[in-house]
Amino acid sequence: MDVLFSANAAVQEFVPAVVQRHRAAGLLTWALLHKIEAEVLAQVAATGEA
Repeated sequence: MDVLFSANAAVQEFVPAVVQRHRAAGLLTWALLHKIEAEVLAQVAATGEA
């Protein structure tokens, strides 16, 4: 269960910065949402926090 909480905390840490980078892209599309998701997961994986 600790891994789940660690992953959740890591995702919450990275989401604001990734969303801010893409805010100027305009309309939120499924493609953009998937791109944001992929970036957040890559950052979490790179840090080894989860």
